Amino acid sequence: MLLETLAGMSELDLVSLHESANERKMRGDQSGARDIYRAALQAQPQDRDIRVGLAEALMALEELEDAVLCWKGYFDDGMGPVPIGVHIRLATAYQRQHLYGEAELVLENCLRLHPSYRPASELLERIRSERSALYAVKAIALTVDQTARLLLPEGYVKFGSLGEAAVSIEAPADMKVSHLLIRRRNGREEQIMLSPTSGGEGRQELTVNLYGAETVGLLVAQQPLWLWTIGFEKLEQVVMGAEGWLFLGNDSNRSIELYRGTLLASDADLQGWDRYFAQVGPLMQRHNGVMLIAPAKEKVVPQFYPHERGAKTLMDQIQALEGYRAVDALYPLELLRTPDAYPKVDTHWTEYGAFLALKLCLERWGIDIDLDAIFTFGDFQSAGDLGSKFTPQIMGNRRQMQGVAHGQSATFDFYNGIDTAGSVQTFSNRHAPVPGKLLIFGDSFITALMPMARNLFGQVVRHYSPAAPILSVVEDEQPDFLLLQSNERFLLRPAGIYATLEDSPLAHKLAVSDAAERDRLLRTINSKPADNIYSRFMRTRLKSENVR
Repeated sequence: MLLETLAGMSELDLVSLHESANERKMRGDQSGARDIYRAALQAQPQDRDIRVGLAEALMALEELEDAVLCWKGYFDDGMGPVPIGVHIRLATAYQRQHLYGEAELVLENCLRLHPSYRPASELLERIRSERSALYAVKAIALTVDQTARLLLPEGYVKFGSLGEAAVSIEAPADMKVSHLLIRRRNGREEQIMLSPTSGGEGRQELTVNLYGAETVGLLVAQQPLWLWTIGFEKLEQVVMGAEGWLFLGNDSNRSIELYRGTLLASDADLQGWDRYFAQVGPLMQRHNGVMLIAPAKEKVVPQFYPHERGAKTLMDQIQALEGYRAVDALYPLELLRTPDAYPKVDTHWTEYGAFLALKLCLERWGIDIDLDAIFTFGDFQSAGDLGSKFTPQIMGNRRQMQGVAHGQSATFDFYNGIDTAGSVQTFSNRHAPVPGKLLIFGDSFITALMPMARNLFGQVVRHYSPAAPILSVVEDEQPDFLLLQSNERFLLRPAGIYATLEDSPLAHKLAVSDAAERDRLLRTINSKPADNIYSRFMRTRLKSENVR
């Protein structure tokens, strides 16, 4: 009866429906609002306002799987372009379920359509920070005398990996254990069947979703036995500096030790660097190459860093090498000590800092152009990759590109769905003031440089491969300008040089991806079909991996 009534609703009636649903939400009755909107959407499936109301009610009720389906309906309703904010809400629904890969894909597709949409780039930044946070997971026994043991991942693991955590159960055969039990903080309980092949005896290894796990137990002779509570200890990866400055700490690159000079490159690694420079030197000469090293933030603003700089650091070792001097690499430390080049709350330089570094590159390339007349900058608030590690987040000022004199006309031509090592992006811009092609092999610092690069050059090809060129790619792309970029923290080991895509970071990424990730990557490269060396390589590799 309700559906029949709703199907014949006029626009005025629908206004009344929204008022009724909002009244229920104001009273805290999100379930009532959800039911009204759900019935209305069944009757009026093309009404986007009703869809928003239902999706938001589902989000408020933490019915996130249904919320995802509701938001995704925007992409299939045939009612024209998807509102830009829908991408944010869909990604948020995925994020709150810890489905980080899906959330990142939504935001990356959004940024492909709207490259300068900051809410999408900032949410993507927060998700990646959340996903990479390190935690120790501990099982705390609820009883003193236990014959069963729960073995969790050792050491610190990335939060983003807890959805597929490797755990082990050890229990004697006479316990008659049939299932692993998990009770989550939202009150839900799950049962995971143990392998029947061992009859519950000995050690069994399995993959478990530990997100939100509060208590773990065993089903023994059909009776639940709760044995352990689960604790999560976050590794603090932020060093608190003076005047609100934040720095990276407890990271895999051991930033503090690098700064203090207690971690230096070995003689073998320094010899490896000299061999690297000897090989890339001719490549740089043939393709108008520039090498750019982004300084560590603590080197740029040492007055705010709580540690003392060592008399000799890794960067000093690298700069003393004959090969380094031969390629005449750029290390713009003094230039970047200007205000606003690095933000208080992020490890990386700002877009303004990248702009200053880009100026130096243009000088090396012999490009005489007034960048100040092309790009304008403004101040924005952001949590960054360091401020986002706090709850609530610590916000700080970030000087970012605000406008382009000739308009935002770059086209995002190709993206391979990978966000770190192995990532490939291509752009074209027929209105660019510099018509040539720029080929970049760089790291995450390049992200801040891209808004300028894609609006300056006719073509830009970006590989996430820190200062590590792929020789066959250089020959295929035949760039007019080549940029090899890395950052100071990455210099402990020599950068790689890859002969072809077959031995590149992209090939490694595809080789270690599971079936779900391979399927996602195929969907990504097929969502905007492109025929290039990267899409062909990936399709061949992904199909062969799926067959295997």
